Amino acid sequence: MADRPPLRILQVGSALHDWSGIERYLVYLTGGLAARGHSVVATCPPGSALSQRLGVPTEPVGLKNRANLLAIIATARILRRHNIQILHAHYSPDFVMAGLAAKLARTPVTLLTRHVATHWSRTKIRRLLGLYQHIIPVSEATKASLEADGVPGNRMTVAYGGVAPLQANLGHDQARAKLGLEPERFWVGFVGRLVPEKGVNVLIDAFALLPPMYGLAIFGDGSEMAALRSRIDRGNLGDRVRLFGYVTDVADAMTAVDALALPSVWAEAFPFAVLEAMSVGTPVVASAVGGLGEQIRDGENGLLVPPNDPAALAVALRRCHEEPAAAARWGSNGQAGQLRDFTVERFVERVEGVYLKLL
Repeated sequence: MADRPPLRILQVGSALHDWSGIERYLVYLTGGLAARGHSVVATCPPGSALSQRLGVPTEPVGLKNRANLLAIIATARILRRHNIQILHAHYSPDFVMAGLAAKLARTPVTLLTRHVATHWSRTKIRRLLGLYQHIIPVSEATKASLEADGVPGNRMTVAYGGVAPLQANLGHDQARAKLGLEPERFWVGFVGRLVPEKGVNVLIDAFALLPPMYGLAIFGDGSEMAALRSRIDRGNLGDRVRLFGYVTDVADAMTAVDALALPSVWAEAFPFAVLEAMSVGTPVVASAVGGLGEQIRDGENGLLVPPNDPAALAVALRRCHEEPAAAARWGSNGQAGQLRDFTVERFVERVEGVYLKLL
């Protein structure tokens, strides 16, 4: 940054009313860009979790479902008032609104991040490529999905995300004791939203195939909570499968378990949960879908299994227990890889590189 003035950037989060991966991505990115000397402003819904966590100036713009004229005009005014050079959007309901606002304000550079590896229609692609100069897919799997839909490869640059390494307040044994996890059991953890695409039902079915010495700690909340409780009861697994609900201290939760499972049944793009588990040295078993294969190298820093396959998942979890030296190596390699490749600083450098290329 010493040889060039700071960039003036608007990060658009007007449709981000929840607190999940995209919101965290935006918090990491805005904070990292500001730390590198750039002038960063973000739009977000007033009173949202995002508005309370962003450490940069915010503009209160809320959007639900689709673009509307008021949001377009408000965003165009923000672009002009801050003399923005780069508009960066992150979530589908924002894309059309923010792109049209940038047209009105004649913003020099427009780009969006694609956070999921699902498909776009040809109509949507034509519309968005008319509004945005460039797309940042968060993984090669996401880029491949967009290319299959018709997005030219030269209109995209993959930029992997990154996280701040988790810092547990307690050691492994102390964290287990605090959560009431019996020390004699091998505990597998799941951290995330309890929604169908996360495949927690597959994880519970895998536990029905494992002996009683294996325990499962599920940290998270969501629409599948009641259905998962019923599944646990039907399988008579209540003595060794615990539903903790939403937890604020993810570091202690991930430190308490012996392995982390991500049994996703859809194309995960680049989940932060994997990077966070790596950061505390917890070995990860994940479905071989989407960008998970770009985070986990099977047998080197974790294990990959076919999606929606309880038997294969059970076998992999048994390996984590029955091959302790290998599991320790997977965890250690994952931790080293996170600190090398997937920090916030590396993440922000990658995105900043795309900005500079477009300018």
